[in-house]
Amino acid sequence: MEKKIKIFLIHTRNIFEQDGASANRWRTMVEGLIKEGVQIKIIFTQGYGSVNEFKKYGWTGKIGNISYSYSSFLLHSSLLMRRISVYLLAPLFKRINSLYVAKQVTKFEPNIIWLQPVIEVFDIYLSANIHRKRFNYKLMIELNEFNDIGNLHSTNKLQLYKSERYSRILLTKILPNVDLSLIMTRQLLEHFKQFTDPVRAAFLHLPMTVDLKRFDLKRNSCGRYIAYCGSSSFVKDGVDILIKSFAQISEKYPDVRLKIAAFMEADGGKMLALIHELQLQNKIEYVGELHRGEIPEFITNAEILALPRPDSRQAQGGFPTKLGEYLATGNPVCATNVGEIFSYLTDNESAFMAVPGSVDSFVSILSRALSDRKNAKRVGLNGRKVAEENFSMELQAKRLYDFLNEQVGN
Repeated sequence: MEKKIKIFLIHTRNIFEQDGASANRWRTMVEGLIKEGVQIKIIFTQGYGSVNEFKKYGWTGKIGNISYSYSSFLLHSSLLMRRISVYLLAPLFKRINSLYVAKQVTKFEPNIIWLQPVIEVFDIYLSANIHRKRFNYKLMIELNEFNDIGNLHSTNKLQLYKSERYSRILLTKILPNVDLSLIMTRQLLEHFKQFTDPVRAAFLHLPMTVDLKRFDLKRNSCGRYIAYCGSSSFVKDGVDILIKSFAQISEKYPDVRLKIAAFMEADGGKMLALIHELQLQNKIEYVGELHRGEIPEFITNAEILALPRPDSRQAQGGFPTKLGEYLATGNPVCATNVGEIFSYLTDNESAFMAVPGSVDSFVSILSRALSDRKNAKRVGLNGRKVAEENFSMELQAKRLYDFLNEQVGN
């Protein structure tokens, strides 16, 4: 008889109230496991995004079959409040959080403790004094980027210190004690393997996951547009390449617009300035950061979905969650051939693939997709098949469940 799998997940914020790629991946993993019969308890250690979130969720409760508790009342309702909560108040509440986590672990009796890979969670876990020999659980972590990526995106000394500390603690205190590792790409798997116990540690290559049903929508007539959804970062996702490429094809296709849905990062101002510099204000619409529920309709109604990610250390190790969502729509995708993308997609078969960092190459694939709509539709439908065969929540949840069951369920 199989042993009931009980997972205790320590996470900073409520994944059901957050938008973005990271929250989407957590939701697909957690919801997929719940459908497989796994019992999950989540502790949110950094409080609430707003007072309304507190009114909606309270201190404890259930989201479907997922039990949850908040361990603090910190607020993240604005950038200032977020900084105060994360940098000033959270360290003061670390001991209280640790005691609460230890109490909940004792009550829940999990056979897996799952850590979100952030320094705040590491600190709470390490100070909670939850010895595995005493509680008899396996420690699990999911990793989807290199440990030093934060160094590249740090904009001040405090962020750099936090990133360097995260990397050090991960490599020296967490990974040597990890039993189960869920790794998004094979390159990351080989990298992190060297920091784990070769006898005890077990690994699962777990690509990005997507809830395909979210994108089974009826298309509305919203005019012809190319959609991009993600970050405003030039370094991470190459939004500058997208804008420059669109500038070269906009006169040939005057009825096609470019719509950018992006949260503002360090290059946000430069992105808006580039649009004005190229005099594309009437052709490019910046729609801001969309909520999770708005994204399916936004990308489903697009004619083409664009992802001009440059070649970088982040691209080599990670895999863009938005690509799985793009493919799920059945619309043609124009992307760059970076990281493990080539392992799943073929140019002119399941996507249109460009050389990373090249405006001319991206112009070429945009032109190919726009000039032959019949072929573009075929490519888009083939892309959907790739998502169904490789990234569906149900498929990956079953693989994850089988992996966990093999490790702790017998």
